[in-house]
Amino acid sequence: MAGQEFQEDVESGTDYSFPISAEKLSEMFDPDNLRDKHSMQKLTELGGLDLLLSKLRTSCTNGIRADDEEHLERMRVYGLNAPISKTRKSLMSMICEQFDDEVLRILLVAATVSLVIGVWSDGWGSGWIEGTAILLACFIVVFVTAGNDYVKEQQFIRLYERAEDRYITVRRESRTRQIKVFDLLVGDILHLSQGDKIPVDGILVEGHGISVDESSVTGEDHVIYKTVNLGMMEHCDPFLISGTQIMEGHGIMLVCAVGKLTQEGKSKMRLQEAEQDSTPLQDKLEVLAGDIGKAGFGVASVTVVALIINLMVHKISTGDELFDSETLNEIAQYIIVGITIIVVAVPEGLPLAVTLSLAFSVGKMKEENNLVRHLNACETMGGGNVICSDKTGTLTQNRMKVEKLYCEEQIFHKLPETAISHKTLELLFENICINSTAFLDLDEDTGIFNQIGNKTECAMLELAEKFSYRYEDEREKADI
Repeated sequence: MAGQEFQEDVESGTDYSFPISAEKLSEMFDPDNLRDKHSMQKLTELGGLDLLLSKLRTSCTNGIRADDEEHLERMRVYGLNAPISKTRKSLMSMICEQFDDEVLRILLVAATVSLVIGVWSDGWGSGWIEGTAILLACFIVVFVTAGNDYVKEQQFIRLYERAEDRYITVRRESRTRQIKVFDLLVGDILHLSQGDKIPVDGILVEGHGISVDESSVTGEDHVIYKTVNLGMMEHCDPFLISGTQIMEGHGIMLVCAVGKLTQEGKSKMRLQEAEQDSTPLQDKLEVLAGDIGKAGFGVASVTVVALIINLMVHKISTGDELFDSETLNEIAQYIIVGITIIVVAVPEGLPLAVTLSLAFSVGKMKEENNLVRHLNACETMGGGNVICSDKTGTLTQNRMKVEKLYCEEQIFHKLPETAISHKTLELLFENICINSTAFLDLDEDTGIFNQIGNKTECAMLELAEKFSYRYEDEREKADI
């Protein structure tokens, strides 16, 4: 069987080749194949579960080897279970993105025109002041917005990685151990229990009463019952999809796809490709910029035409030559007046005021422990009146402890050893140790057990340890 072949591999050499590609394994978990019942056929094409375990150089009882070279080869062939996040943008790219704003572009043109006209009309002594002031306001808007977005982007990436990072229980080289979820490899034997969110795609190899909430993948609101493929069941469904949650039961699964090749990973990659919509305030500012531009151009045109007509009437009434150098100089001055009207009509302080007010809002929200990634998110959230949450708000240490024991028709609070007969204790703790699937991992530095698995079972196992009943020994002695 697969376990024997695995042992032979361990003893015989360091051949790290894997005959199955990552794409072949990932195909089994494609939603279309799962819906059309083609996934079992693809598993059969790979030789069934036992042969798949052998080809992945693993087994249900031993797991994969704790060999760094083999782990590197698994990463090379099947990928990493790294957190999926957007490609990090550089600060320069974020600065360049700010110039996509139509209002900002109009301001830059207005600043350039104002600078040229000011220097031409008043010289370098004072003509540069107005245009430079507008340019300075533009650059303040650009650098404040881009700088805030860059810093918050880095913070959110670290926060996301920390939120996703958690410890999971696997079996490697016949030992049950806890590793970080990002260290999972294809071929790992992953322990599952009620309430766990499945981090990767895999196949159920052992389990009892496993039911899974797959609404995040299929949209169906009812739980799906999973069964182990015993080779005799036509309609069995052992396929576990990343992002779904174990509602009931416990078991172990063979990890078949990690990282970007999981169904959850593919969904996240597609979401990252989607373009972000502009916010309501951005839409309004663009409309305002267009309206101001049209109105300013209209008023400037009427003013220039009126001035030219007035000049022509004056020339005709006085009998002066219509198109001499003085007339052309006057017309040029009128055009400058029209451009000045357009420049003055542009609200150069509006983007700066909006940016500073949103930056102030970000600071206030940070004081209340709300981290905001983008400045414009404050504007969007400002329209919210009600926040709905499905959390109870209870904070716990994620541990349980036995406080009372009802035994031999008595309630015990301090659980003294002499108060309960030895035969009763032996029967009680034999029951607790054998009829449980949780584990305890003693932290040698603190002397406290790390509870792995169902917390209620862990609490009872700790009670057994206090009475000198080691659950490992009891499970080994049990013939089940």
